[in-house]
Amino acid sequence: MDRADFHIGDVLTLDDTHTRHLRDVRRAKVGDSIKARNSANPVQVAEVDIIDITKQSMRILVKNLATINSPKVRIELVQGYPKSSKFEDVLRMSIEAGVTKVIPVWTQYADIRHQAGMQKLDRWIRVAREAVEQSGNISYMTTTEAIALSEFFSINEPNHETLEVVCHPIDHENRLLINFFQHWSHLQALHEQTVRIFVGPEGGFSPSEMEEFQKRGALAYSFGDTIIRTEHAGLYAIAGIKTLIEYKGCRV
Repeated sequence: MDRADFHIGDVLTLDDTHTRHLRDVRRAKVGDSIKARNSANPVQVAEVDIIDITKQSMRILVKNLATINSPKVRIELVQGYPKSSKFEDVLRMSIEAGVTKVIPVWTQYADIRHQAGMQKLDRWIRVAREAVEQSGNISYMTTTEAIALSEFFSINEPNHETLEVVCHPIDHENRLLINFFQHWSHLQALHEQTVRIFVGPEGGFSPSEMEEFQKRGALAYSFGDTIIRTEHAGLYAIAGIKTLIEYKGCRV
């Protein structure tokens, strides 16, 4: 929904896109209660009752209002642009897993034949919206065009509020993803508010890119003896890090 504010007692009409999703995917019926997010006021969420469904629209009644609290720890994914249409799968699964942001980047090993444009960005925005609706991830912020990793570095300088984690094959027992727990135990005292996960495309990150990560103070982790596809690596890391942080007692 897109309006300045919801008010208790409002009767709102959903468009055909949202109607089809609720009716055909979520099997919503008249009398069901659902939650609605206000895209114009992202901290507001409403509990609504479905009062009427037609072929092209749905009417809902606002019953209660609540304010969304920001997660104490935000998780972002910076994904090296993969081949084919794999990024759409990465985007969808990452949002469903609870990230606040997904940024596609061009790296030295990325396949430049599959460069994205505005047409793909429009497609990604639709995919992201559907994933938000499916998962209820109300903390997801925005979808952007792909940019060069070097440009991302220049725009996003290292800071004390962001912990950067690089997923990369490393032959070192202290660099398994499970060791993030020990590192987080120390770093949480420094008030990190964002965990930013970097995943390379097919072939991973180049040696020069890994040197740049090291200069930024990023922590590199591997998944052990197995090599995980680029379209699955981010989801694996997100799930593992969320589990470790929640076990530590932080809401993400």
